[in-house]
Amino acid sequence: MNKTHSLVTVLKKFLIHQKGIEFYKTVKTFAAGETIFSPEKPTERIYFLLEGAVKLSRIDRAGKEIPLILLPPNNLFGVLSSISDSVEGSYSAVAWSPVSLFFLTNAQFQQVLKEFPELPSLIVMELSQRLLRSQKMIDALAQRDLFTRLTLFLLLLCDDFGIETEAGILIKLKLTHQNIANLIRANRPSITRLLRLLRSKQIISIYKRTITVHDPQVLSRYHKESLLKEKSLWEKVS
Repeated sequence: MNKTHSLVTVLKKFLIHQKGIEFYKTVKTFAAGETIFSPEKPTERIYFLLEGAVKLSRIDRAGKEIPLILLPPNNLFGVLSSISDSVEGSYSAVAWSPVSLFFLTNAQFQQVLKEFPELPSLIVMELSQRLLRSQKMIDALAQRDLFTRLTLFLLLLCDDFGIETEAGILIKLKLTHQNIANLIRANRPSITRLLRLLRSKQIISIYKRTITVHDPQVLSRYHKESLLKEKSLWEKVS
């Protein structure tokens, strides 16, 4: 049974059939850049992302934001505080693009867990996959070389937001150079220069802020070559 469809099916069933709640009344929209929850605005709801992308970040003790993941559609978030004693106080969720989502209150979600015994295992699967994606994001940010970070980031976007087209993998997100720079800890001029380089080699094309990766395997090869060069350089330095 498909994990994504199972989650949305169970939650919709609870909203519509178990409680008589009209589904559309629980759908909420956020504009790009709008905060969904943060340490100053803690969540009391469980969200299921329908459209768009949400940036989940951890806020360290110094108040510094550490991006963890760009969450694609058909994913839950705000869930950990409802299934454990932990709280979302050190985390934030911001709409990275215009998003629509539906939600349950914590009390409703606790009731769902009681009424649908299959749900906890589905949530564990979801959180496991998210942990893997978060680790990949952290790995991308850990690369010293900016080209290595950028190519890995684009590959991650292909996995989570890519749509196959005749021209290649279309990343279904509108991305500004500043957006990318902010996420991978770079400056905009450097991102512009590297994207121009990838375009000149016909690895990517950009139309109306939407990136198409013409051949992910070629991009992956460039990433691996860059990673090896970086490793060799630092081995010589050390």
